[in-house]
Amino acid sequence: MKDQDATPPDISGKLLQFLDAAYEAPFDPGNFDEVIDSAAAYLFASASDPLPAWHVRQGLHDPLIESHSARLQRMLEAQETDVRTRPEALVKNRLAALVIDPSGTCIGNSNAASLFGLTFPCELEDLRFSGDTAALLRRMLADTRRNVPMETDAAVLEMPDGERFVARITQHQHVDPDSGESCSGLAVTIARVAWGDDSLPLIQGAFGLSTSESEVLLEILRGRSHAEIAELRGRSVETIRSQAKAILGKTGFARMPQLIAILNQMALFSEPGIVPEAEAHVPAMPDALRLDVGEGRRLAYRQFGRVGGMPVLFVHGYITGPYFNAPLVDGFSSMGLDVLAPSRPGFGQSSVPRDWDAYDDVVVADALALAEARFGEPVLIVAHQGGVSHACRIARALGPRCRGMLMVSAGIPIDDARHVRHMNRQTRVAAIAARYTPSMFAMLLRIGIAQFNRIGHVAYLNKYFQGSHADIEALKRPDILDLYRRSVHHMITQGTRHMVTDGRAAMADWGGDYKALGVPIRWLHGSADPVMEVSFVEEWAKAHGHDPVDIVEGGANSMLWLHADRVLQALAGLIEDTENDG
Repeated sequence: MKDQDATPPDISGKLLQFLDAAYEAPFDPGNFDEVIDSAAAYLFASASDPLPAWHVRQGLHDPLIESHSARLQRMLEAQETDVRTRPEALVKNRLAALVIDPSGTCIGNSNAASLFGLTFPCELEDLRFSGDTAALLRRMLADTRRNVPMETDAAVLEMPDGERFVARITQHQHVDPDSGESCSGLAVTIARVAWGDDSLPLIQGAFGLSTSESEVLLEILRGRSHAEIAELRGRSVETIRSQAKAILGKTGFARMPQLIAILNQMALFSEPGIVPEAEAHVPAMPDALRLDVGEGRRLAYRQFGRVGGMPVLFVHGYITGPYFNAPLVDGFSSMGLDVLAPSRPGFGQSSVPRDWDAYDDVVVADALALAEARFGEPVLIVAHQGGVSHACRIARALGPRCRGMLMVSAGIPIDDARHVRHMNRQTRVAAIAARYTPSMFAMLLRIGIAQFNRIGHVAYLNKYFQGSHADIEALKRPDILDLYRRSVHHMITQGTRHMVTDGRAAMADWGGDYKALGVPIRWLHGSADPVMEVSFVEEWAKAHGHDPVDIVEGGANSMLWLHADRVLQALAGLIEDTENDG
């Protein structure tokens, strides 16, 4: 009774304050801080004592919040349609926006009407695209109707006269106004960047290109063919083709449309006069591979390093996905490591589970299937950030087929009373909501995704990492920004249900799985980690005989990428440990 007596008397008021802020989100994308503040006021006992309140631990209001969450989702979807089709609401007036419903009916903003020379609504066949582009959109629309995960969110669209535009294409949930039922269509945002001569510093500075290479790339961005560029520059077509290949090699992209998409995004979201820090090599990301894992499901994974080398299974984090920068990729190869990085169910292009209640078991089963299919010997496991709980379950299930584990910026089982107060504000709110009020967690995720779609990845990530100096500085590097952009899309592309379930898995007590492991384990943690304070990690590792923790001074959320040398050193040390362990 003492707990109940201590319950604040204004809980209903705090809940209403949160719901009021949440309902403002579709109309005011700048109010996310207010949403987080009001969620914190509801979740915690007091502003000075970030312990979950009694009513939160009891889950008293979760069914009520869930009913509001479904209603808010419909409002967010309706407002997203409005935002995408109302020119004054667009981030830049150079964006032409289309929304294509499942039947192929299109609506668009005035920029789109001007681009296509028609009025809306119209049919997909009425849009003035080349045959190949029209076929691509029809195929993507058919895939969304079947809930097939999208292969990419960037495409180059071509007009009948050969003019090309870069576009971001995402799934869009169309809500029938009469029945309230939803089905998937497409949202297409076309970038119409005027690539003038003053764009050369942006192009050259982004990837450290030479002046000649930058000038060739500028003409490619303007939509000119190799033959047209050759004639313009007084060179042979073969010379221009060789320069284009050299540009891809230097920037690290596998295909020119990927590079065009990144540069268009940088142009749309960069401030005038700001030239990005030069980065000589942004590695191409290998395409996701597929493994059929039964029940009509497919597991998506990426392969890095030397094929056939020492097997390593990488278990990705939450906001940071299964992606690596050039120093890590080169290091994996030089060390002879064959690194497989699967996406958990619902992340990236991996199928969602058939049974959501069995999510943790499905994660383990997918990993075991991948190890069985691709590796013929015991594996090392690298656990990154919030993926650590799954990594421990996987390692336990592998038994003697797991050689050892490296924990990189990984968490430990969360103690509400000790650990939560040291997290940054957003992580603190997300952690407690994930553990006790999944409906509120889902609502926060939906609002966050809507904000991401509205303000773009650059502004979103800078807001997300506010207060973490090392991470804000990291975002100024094009290669790191690109890794985070990929990671956020990897997290949100299939909605929020897997995010809620995965968040709850991270907050579960997985200590028993960790204690059951009888393999060498090493910990690598940043002194400035914004989620889990390093002293708690040291305490945990020491209590289980896995000290000392290797501490990276100044390491934060971006530590995996910014301190690749330390990650590779730790891996080398783990390999030595496993050899000594026999």
